[in-house]
Amino acid sequence: MHDSRGGGAALLSKWTVVALTALALPTAALGQLRDDTFALYAGWFLQSGETKVRVDGRNGLGTEIDLGDNLALNRDDDTYVLGAEWRFASRHRLGLSSFNIKRTATATLGEDVTIKDVTFPAGSSATTTFKSTVTPIFYSYSFLKSRDSELAATVGLHWTNLRLGVVGASSTNVGTINVEASAKVDGPLPLLGLRWNYAFTSKWTMLAHGEVFYLKAGGAVKYKGSMANLRLSTEYSVFRNVSLGLSYNYFLLNADSDSADWKGKVDYKYYGPLAYVAVHF
Repeated sequence: MHDSRGGGAALLSKWTVVALTALALPTAALGQLRDDTFALYAGWFLQSGETKVRVDGRNGLGTEIDLGDNLALNRDDDTYVLGAEWRFASRHRLGLSSFNIKRTATATLGEDVTIKDVTFPAGSSATTTFKSTVTPIFYSYSFLKSRDSELAATVGLHWTNLRLGVVGASSTNVGTINVEASAKVDGPLPLLGLRWNYAFTSKWTMLAHGEVFYLKAGGAVKYKGSMANLRLSTEYSVFRNVSLGLSYNYFLLNADSDSADWKGKVDYKYYGPLAYVAVHF
């Protein structure tokens, strides 16, 4: 008579091993986020931008201008981006990045344009230079952190420097008249948001980062405006300490300002893909 108990025990033991192996495989394949102390980034930003401004003078409102439509500034540009991140404790990080754009164009004005009490008449030639330097600085605290996921609250300053200069020349009965006007915005604006990192595998990760803010202030310098800064990126480790990344960035600033340097309105946004290399250590 055949004893099935030995065969049953062997079969059970076999399936136990198979089940444990199956359970172990997904664990081994789970993603794991980096926990490096420092990271340095360098990349190339293919940026598109839209800018509308109004610069008022002492004598009244200036003309609301679309820098692309009215002054022929190129909406597309590219520039380098540099950044760094420091994890100074398990759940605490500091980071910053910076890039700048300079656009210059000459156009024949189709209508009168007034900038800071200076009027550039229709038909005159105007050379416009617009410079923007953007340096976001942030601190993040990870209130949820696991092997493959990290969710953090962020607070930061988005240091934005905008400079507009217009030089015009128009012909009259008495010769050529040259006029020029300029304005600038320079200062930090706060942002609050969330940041989520997720690891699909030990080599492939993603990041979603969103920040918004609204501010209305009075006093000597009056300001009212809103900002949004959004980023979605993915990163792949090609070597132990080197990763390649691709992200899409979107930034929007709508502001009404009453300062000595810029009294008027600024609607500024940029967006586009960023390819970068990251070094971790």
